Amino acid sequence: MAREDIMTEEKILLADKVLDWYKSAHRDKDDRGIFDLWERVETYWEGSAHNVNHGDDINTNVNIIHPTVEGQVALLVNNNYQVKVKPVTPSDSAYAKYAEILLDWIKDKNKLFKVIDSHERRREKFGTGILRVIFDPDFENGYGLPKIESINPAYVFCDPKITDPAKINDGEFIIETMRKPISWANRYYGAKKADNIVKNYDPSGSIISKEEMSTYLHILCWTRTGGKLRLLEVTGCGILLYDSFEKMGEKPFYQNNSYPYFFTPLYMREGSVWAKGDAELLISLQDLIDELDDQIRSNARLSANPQRLVDISCNIDLDKWTNDSGLIIPTANIDGAKYLSPPEMPDYPLERRQQALHYERQIISRFSDQLAGTSDIKGRTATEIASAVSQASLAMDYKRKMLCDTLSSVFSFCFSLALEYYTGKKAYRVTDGEFVWISAADFNEIPVLDKSENGELVKTDNSKKQAEFDISVEVL
Repeated sequence: MAREDIMTEEKILLADKVLDWYKSAHRDKDDRGIFDLWERVETYWEGSAHNVNHGDDINTNVNIIHPTVEGQVALLVNNNYQVKVKPVTPSDSAYAKYAEILLDWIKDKNKLFKVIDSHERRREKFGTGILRVIFDPDFENGYGLPKIESINPAYVFCDPKITDPAKINDGEFIIETMRKPISWANRYYGAKKADNIVKNYDPSGSIISKEEMSTYLHILCWTRTGGKLRLLEVTGCGILLYDSFEKMGEKPFYQNNSYPYFFTPLYMREGSVWAKGDAELLISLQDLIDELDDQIRSNARLSANPQRLVDISCNIDLDKWTNDSGLIIPTANIDGAKYLSPPEMPDYPLERRQQALHYERQIISRFSDQLAGTSDIKGRTATEIASAVSQASLAMDYKRKMLCDTLSSVFSFCFSLALEYYTGKKAYRVTDGEFVWISAADFNEIPVLDKSENGELVKTDNSKKQAEFDISVEVL
């Protein structure tokens, strides 16, 4: 059955537009070499960059990237991230603490520790961490929750015209892709649409492995039509599964009209939303260390199996003279054979390896082993150690502040969703055994206060306003 049998011409044009956006954004990432780079970074992080091909290969993998990444992730995750709410006007002051309690509940229910762990690992490896906020209406028997998730940047595609991660919302679209089983599409969108999905098809030309023949490419496309946020869900073969305008009327999917994606770059590249990560910076150093280690180990092997000089008159059977232990070698002359002494290993490879492993790695990543308490500080002065710790601490503080900036935007977005979706009162736990009843709807209409003649704040007529807060996330 063709698309024309289940979709109108208008829907086909809309689906094709989404596919064109996806292909252009995919091509932009591919032309920049992002996919190949991230695949390479992943192999280096895993420690499988140099595979052994045959018995004579050494192919050392002294993995410096994994501990450098994971050491920083641990320090960034193991912090107490606290949501702070400050009133914008005097009228908001009485409601700020209740907004903070509500946001603390959202933070706790999202299990932020695991979210930040995944986000920071991806930021360290790939240079960009991405958080997405989607309102889950089924949470807690239908009360709902703004759900915060860390998204793999390989599956997010931005408008190629946007080159600054801080301006994602200025783009014409943002797309996230995922693999879904056909049975999932059947359950949520009906058999008529699911039966027409082309399996194992990606319009970008990417290959899906044969083990995934029952899956399809599911595309979430966020865009704006007439200035209103719109969600379109399309398959890789061009079947429009969902259109928020069709389901909700021509209303914005979220009242704040913002894309629910939040980027945290590590080291920004000019002209690209995709930043550079520590893992990428360390690849060339990893190759150098492994090459030097290969040379050292190769020299050790040759030294353990040196060349031999044998007098042809001593009657030694050379075929039986192997490196096996405990050999009995018949000979007519015990002095008829001797080993050639190999040249000594020069100091340079050892010294260069030590310099790369213990000094250059910390200079490039700005992460000091002293922060994790694992560094061998022998031969370093107290001044050198203090300087290394200071630089590493500054780098970690910088990364925490960038993360806090993203989380501040995330929780501001969460608060706007709470105002939009939460109705009725709910008891929020403040401490063990202490609860506060809060109605998020009350934040939409609070009394306007003004100064009276004697300087006191009083209500002005029956004027109402929506509560306004400056929401931030800090490390306590």
